[in-house]
Amino acid sequence: IIRRLTRDELDTVVGWAEAEGWNPAASDADAFWAQDPHGFWGAELDGRLVGSASAVAYGDSYGFWGLFIVVPELRGRRIGSLLARTTIAGLQARLAPGAAIELDGVPDQQDYYRSLGFTYGHRDVRMRGTAAVEAPEHDVVPLTSLSFEQVVAYDAAVFGTARPDF
Repeated sequence: IIRRLTRDELDTVVGWAEAEGWNPAASDADAFWAQDPHGFWGAELDGRLVGSASAVAYGDSYGFWGLFIVVPELRGRRIGSLLARTTIAGLQARLAPGAAIELDGVPDQQDYYRSLGFTYGHRDVRMRGTAAVEAPEHDVVPLTSLSFEQVVAYDAAVFGTARPDF
């Protein structure tokens, strides 16, 4: 059964992502859920949640697909394929024709993502640490010094679409 996840189940899936070595932030689930609570899907087998995918819409102009996980003992049984194709098609139906759908995929799965219709856009590298130097004061301001509308406008300019709920 492919069905929408509950908010509590999303926390379970974030735990799966951590077990895979991904690095979701503690607040990621809340931010994405606020953006699109209808964008989280699960695969259920015999009453057990065994897979997940997110298909988050940002208005009708942009979508993001990810959090694609099948529990390790059931991989290779076409559960992921059904889940992927169902959730991507559902996201496409919620977006305007020709709207972009992106994903942040693991390198090992790039051939599979191509089979779903995705093309490689760019590589991103995630790093974390403590900066050895401070940024110039004119480039950094306290977030509290800006109005919510200013933050939303800046984010939209960088991200490509407004996402005030995010």
